[in-house]
Amino acid sequence: KIQNFNKKIKMKKIGIFTLTDALNYGAFYQMFALQQYLKKKYGNEFEIVVYSPRENFKEKLIKYFSFNLKRFVRKTELRYKFNKSMYGINVKSYRGEDLDIAFFGSDEIWNIENKSFPNDPNFFGISVNANKKIAYAPSIGYAKLDLFEFHPELMEGIKGLDAVLFRDEATKKLAEKSENLNISRVIDPTILYDKWDDHKIQLKNKIRGPYIAYYSYISNPVFLDSLLKLSQEKNIPIISAGYNTHSWADENLILSPWEFLSFIQNAECVFTTTFHGTIMSTLMKTPVFFSGSSFKVKDFSNLMSLHKFKIDEKTTSNYITKTLSSFGNNEILERKNELRSSSREILSSLLNKK
Repeated sequence: KIQNFNKKIKMKKIGIFTLTDALNYGAFYQMFALQQYLKKKYGNEFEIVVYSPRENFKEKLIKYFSFNLKRFVRKTELRYKFNKSMYGINVKSYRGEDLDIAFFGSDEIWNIENKSFPNDPNFFGISVNANKKIAYAPSIGYAKLDLFEFHPELMEGIKGLDAVLFRDEATKKLAEKSENLNISRVIDPTILYDKWDDHKIQLKNKIRGPYIAYYSYISNPVFLDSLLKLSQEKNIPIISAGYNTHSWADENLILSPWEFLSFIQNAECVFTTTFHGTIMSTLMKTPVFFSGSSFKVKDFSNLMSLHKFKIDEKTTSNYITKTLSSFGNNEILERKNELRSSSREILSSLLNKK
């Protein structure tokens, strides 16, 4: 007689420690992409769990509430759309369970100056029980390196990781400062993953005709005058999406992450100040113009050779029109594939290493 025929085989477990519910398209995409890539590649061998950061009451209040009624309504509607897009993602709170592999990242989980999310020690591998600990594409954002001198416990956490796979030069310097000896450059998980077309939802009756897409947290980008003039010259509207609204935009849409992909793909071009706004535009093969004020965007621009799309207050609408007329994707596509391939090889060698 066969014993325990129906006994469930216990799978090994991968845990991903990252931002899970920020009302930010980039934060959502990076979390989704790393989880989906690992699930597709190693899902037969590992259970993949995403762990949300620990929050106190004040942090939860800031996340869900707003004293401005219009912003509260907008935040609530947007959160509903984000929550509905979380299909297939196993999100839990970490309770000290044993993991076979723990991933930390990506995005600004190491930005100790960013107060919009909890600075959870788990993000640095602290108090996480895992046989192998890998930081994948974390970023310190705009945090200054000197500040980490006041947090020796975080530096020890980084030093104790089995590998730090950085995505930008500033974070590389932090890893070197921690004296971690296993450091390699990889690409953001949004590029590591390559099945975005499977998730897009078309914008039914929300936008009619051509438009210029704008995505940013700020309403006064350095290129605003050129953006407004381009819209006037082409006689097409500027449409923004996300939590932030902009008085000069013709529309400010509330879109799910999957609607946002179509919003970017169907635009005549995209103007952005954000890292993931730039990345997702290149992935959707849409011309993107960006300011280089963020070192993350500047770093990605250098990596992908996007220099001609970097604009500032001196950029004319005529230059933008000429750049649009000569837009081609071949070089960007080739570079993207090179970086994706090398990052996958680095990750595979770490996961297969005993």
